[in-house]
Amino acid sequence: MSTASLFFTKRLLAALLAGSVLSPCLAEDDAFDGIPRFLPGPEWQEQNAVLPAYPRDGNLVEVALDHPEVTYRVLLDRKALSSDEDGVVRYTAVLESRAGTRNVIYEGIRCSNGSYKQYAFGGNGRLDPLADPRWEELPQYGEGLYRRVLAEYYMCSASRLPLKVRQILGRVSTGAEEFEY
Repeated sequence: MSTASLFFTKRLLAALLAGSVLSPCLAEDDAFDGIPRFLPGPEWQEQNAVLPAYPRDGNLVEVALDHPEVTYRVLLDRKALSSDEDGVVRYTAVLESRAGTRNVIYEGIRCSNGSYKQYAFGGNGRLDPLADPRWEELPQYGEGLYRRVLAEYYMCSASRLPLKVRQILGRVSTGAEEFEY
């Protein structure tokens, strides 16, 4: 067998082998054209969000949000912070104005697609669930900008994976200065 024939035979075998290895992953109606088209994985399922207890001042930790559009303090209830199996970081945030007025919100951030959902608002010592909470895109500006800052600097990794609770609290305690984004 000549060198050219041997080379051609090896290339043909490699192509056939690649096709047989990839064929289980390919959609049934796709012919292999050298570009693998993989079947989608299972559809994402959100787990039920259980409302936490109303936050107590002793459990609140302030988040350093050094941004000109965030003109209020953001405090997180460390007891209500969770990084769940569905990839959602859920937390209770207390937004406090300069005058001391507080808004309490229980919400979640989905790191993988940059969205958030408000589950409940609080007042008078209790959290009241929203009737029909929906996922929305993290805001680029405005009053809700704190959510994007929380996601980008405190709750999600650079690869858009949710951090563990201890990692989030570590970032909060250091002002997120010592971490790569």
